[in-house]
Amino acid sequence: MSALRARPARTRARATAPPVVELPRPTRRQRLTGLLAALALTALALALLPRPPALSADATGDPALAERLRTATADLDVQGVAAATGTRADGGTAAAVGRADARPGRERAMTAGTPQEIGSVTKSLTGLLLADAVARGEVEPTTTLGEVHPRAGLPADVAGLTLAELVTHSSGLPSLGDGRTLRALLANLAAGNPYAGQSAADLLDEASSTRRDGGRGDYAYSNLGFGLLGHALAERAGTPYPQLLDERVLRPLGMADTAVTPDPLPAGRAHEVAANGRAVEPWTSVGSGPAGAGAWSTAADLGRLAAAVAAGTAPGQDAVDPRAPTDQERTRTGWGFFTAEVDTGDGTRRTLLLNNGATAGGASSLVVDPATGEWVTVTTPSAAPTQTIALRLLGVEVPPAGPRERWLSLPVLLTLFLLVLGVGAVLPAALARRARTAAQVPDRLRVLDAVVTAATFLVVVRLTGAWQTVPPALWVVAVALAGLGAGLQVSRWRALGWPREHRARRWAGAGLGFAVVAGLAGAAVLL
Repeated sequence: MSALRARPARTRARATAPPVVELPRPTRRQRLTGLLAALALTALALALLPRPPALSADATGDPALAERLRTATADLDVQGVAAATGTRADGGTAAAVGRADARPGRERAMTAGTPQEIGSVTKSLTGLLLADAVARGEVEPTTTLGEVHPRAGLPADVAGLTLAELVTHSSGLPSLGDGRTLRALLANLAAGNPYAGQSAADLLDEASSTRRDGGRGDYAYSNLGFGLLGHALAERAGTPYPQLLDERVLRPLGMADTAVTPDPLPAGRAHEVAANGRAVEPWTSVGSGPAGAGAWSTAADLGRLAAAVAAGTAPGQDAVDPRAPTDQERTRTGWGFFTAEVDTGDGTRRTLLLNNGATAGGASSLVVDPATGEWVTVTTPSAAPTQTIALRLLGVEVPPAGPRERWLSLPVLLTLFLLVLGVGAVLPAALARRARTAAQVPDRLRVLDAVVTAATFLVVVRLTGAWQTVPPALWVVAVALAGLGAGLQVSRWRALGWPREHRARRWAGAGLGFAVVAGLAGAAVLL
């Protein structure tokens, strides 16, 4: 600390103020060290540059539909997209643009037969299964969970939930059980599977221990509720849910490329990526399979479902009838299907039957116009708005998001905030010439804290940033500036000492920071 000196206060009025510590200017060698650190980290950042999905020139299937698809996705960030479309009077057509796998050296064109996760479109299949079970006399809409699971020891409020409440999202159950919410947040950070290891029995435990989002009868979208519904139907039928769905819905519709929790995963499946281009782990779950975790299909197979619904011939067709309100204006829910009045853009409205789903890296939509018999299905191995694409293919005008809407979204603002925090954690202190408080006086542990904090913020934003909107080059700039600050601070190492006050507390905090950044950096390398 000999290189730091206190400057005495100049006036009597400032006599009680803490001394201002003059910090030495960086030497030429220190400036060179900072510059070299910035250059080295810039090179590393360029190698790890976020690469949001972008549509390639690949096209398969019907050329006219492929061109329409390309037009419908012109303002969207997608790796690839497939669609099937038709009417109740024809067999339909299918096409795809972009890639199912965009990794260098593994490039593969997207097709309408490429398997991928479909997310909550699976709820439409579960709704059909419920209607079919009612028609068979196995259950009634008023059948309760307690009647299905009499030996499960369910709390009275859970045991009294009816299948009708579960299927219309009016049970009051939240989307996820209380114990799974934190896991979902961590899985999002690590691009993992929030439903890993969940069984049908786990669903009953989660429902029993979870706080309700609202009262019974109030609409609250619930993956947990749909998981309970699917396994209740399986319990009554005496057949596991995946097998029951295959026997009663998928096979009659000819959906040979659709399965829930398949083992192994489908051959030729798409390599799915998040909206920012990050590779993700598929969501697989026995428990939440009926809600869409672990369900795989293709645009062509979903087209078979949509064509049957448009023709009124699907098993459990009554599931499409609107039965209860939702939290959206002019939208009602049936059993796994939504009926919505949609503005077409020319002053008129169309009443459409629809559903959509998404996982961390796959999205899908199904839209049917009951009046005209037109139908569209869309799949993409990217976290993209497939419903927007489907509506555009049906002729509904969906304007692109404006700059204000894109840049003032929470993910974008959070990305920019983390970039600023990453640079701010290390660069201002490196450039400071005076320390006006004891906390601003540098020591070796503060240098370590600053470097670790900056690295943590920059790793986190690299993993989770909204790079489909924020230019990835900003991350490179932030890394370069943070590298400059880190280099300048570390170059002073010999002139600094270790802290003498609050050492245990400060070392504990620094150790925790090191553990966090090591874990995040490891995840970044593995992914």
